[in-house]
Amino acid sequence: MKLRESLPRETIIAGDNALIGIWAARYFPIYHPRTYLFPMGYGTLGFAVPAAIGARIAKPDRPVVALVGDGGFLFSAQELAAAVQNHLDLTVIIVNDNRYGSVHYNQRKKFDRVIASELENPDFELFARSFGCNYSFIDEPLALGELVERKIHQKGVNIIEVDGSFMNWY
Repeated sequence: MKLRESLPRETIIAGDNALIGIWAARYFPIYHPRTYLFPMGYGTLGFAVPAAIGARIAKPDRPVVALVGDGGFLFSAQELAAAVQNHLDLTVIIVNDNRYGSVHYNQRKKFDRVIASELENPDFELFARSFGCNYSFIDEPLALGELVERKIHQKGVNIIEVDGSFMNWY
């Protein structure tokens, strides 16, 4: 809710099929039609970044935020090049728990074992900066709202990596 409160009401939010996107779909108040974009069904990982880019091009007067997990982000991370090349202003929030979180959770819960759902991620700071993006890191999820409030008006593509270890219910 701190994140939602930090965003202007007209913000377009693109949620990936990741825990952060699912939580937002369930709990975020949406104030205007077509301001929450979410890939219903079929587990479409990688949706949020390209959807946010498209939203920013379609509605250049509105703030745009992509909510994505680390695994889903890597499905379409190369699209950062298009955002930077087109001088788009948008914010990408990556919750990094070093796994496909939903898959990992369900494997442990249903089968008491984990197979191929833990990730070896790149250094997201180096990755973001290699594309010419701004980068921030936070390890306290309650600080996310305040950081986003500052970054949402910053020029360029802003990558915010959130340490996902707070999701300790795995």
